[in-house]
Amino acid sequence: QLQIEMYQKELSIAYGKRYPLFSLGGYVGTGYSDQIRDLANGNIMPFNQQLGYASTSSLQAVLRIPIFNNWRIQEEIAHANIALSRSLNSHDRVIQGLHQKLSSSLAEVQSYLKKAQALQQEVEAVQGIFKNAQEQIQVGSITALDYNRIKNKLSQAESELLQTKISYLFSLKIVDYYRGISR
Repeated sequence: QLQIEMYQKELSIAYGKRYPLFSLGGYVGTGYSDQIRDLANGNIMPFNQQLGYASTSSLQAVLRIPIFNNWRIQEEIAHANIALSRSLNSHDRVIQGLHQKLSSSLAEVQSYLKKAQALQQEVEAVQGIFKNAQEQIQVGSITALDYNRIKNKLSQAESELLQTKISYLFSLKIVDYYRGISR
């Protein structure tokens, strides 16, 4: 955005070069030297006396009328227009890229949410199977190997659910970043 404003100012400056320029400047100065002597008695002249004695001043007025450089000014205006157009195009590409990233991040959030819901159902189902396996291991109707296999399946389902929830939250933070929202 600042780059666009800069190129707009450059374009205004280029248009401004079409018109005459009048400038006025002035200068007033003084100096002190220990070499300046009073003519009457030969002593070094004091500082306060030298202020008026060694003062200089100038006034300058300048008028520039662009008569013979009109083609150069037109060329500068054309270059400034091109630079502004490029800057606007670049800005539009950045905005489109951000919109694309935002929409893909939103789709990613939705997919993680659906995956987390499905995994939550799977975890609940495996928990039910695991409760049955605990009852069956107590009465001895299943082996310890089958019990451990069911227990591992429950741990794996819970772990995958946790990973999906973390990915969901991370994707949500990315969406918030692109939207400019901080939670």
